Amino acid sequence: MRKKIIITAIAVLLSFTATSGTVEEVKAATNVQNISATEENKLSDGIVEPRGQYLQKGISSIGKIGSGKIKVSGTTIAQRVVSKIKISVMVERKVNGSWVSYTSWSTSDTNTYSLTTAKTFQVPRGYYYRVRSIHSANSDVGDSNTSAIYVD
Repeated sequence: MRKKIIITAIAVLLSFTATSGTVEEVKAATNVQNISATEENKLSDGIVEPRGQYLQKGISSIGKIGSGKIKVSGTTIAQRVVSKIKISVMVERKVNGSWVSYTSWSTSDTNTYSLTTAKTFQVPRGYYYRVRSIHSANSDVGDSNTSAIYVD
């Protein structure tokens, strides 16, 4: 159990090693429809807890790291070494009250227990952005979602 906690902490820390700037608060959320002023310009995490016999945890993150710049990451952690682990990350932008796809990517690995992917984007300012991810470990699948952040 202690090993899993340490591995989880390391995976989350690794996903933010390239982040510059200060992160003020971490919030786990699944409801992205209600956006309050206190959520603006902060880091947002979405977490999926254990699913089935293989998937231990999935994490989606988005954070503002500069003017018009965001960092997006996703981590999938299996309960043990699995033959295939995968994460699909989807960044969405709110346009005229509707969420539309901004960009997406997927990555996978074999014979391991964790996988992290991260990208930094220069995005159009004046919009809300959020992240949805699909995590899989062998046959187990789960999804995680972040709250929205405003990029000015």
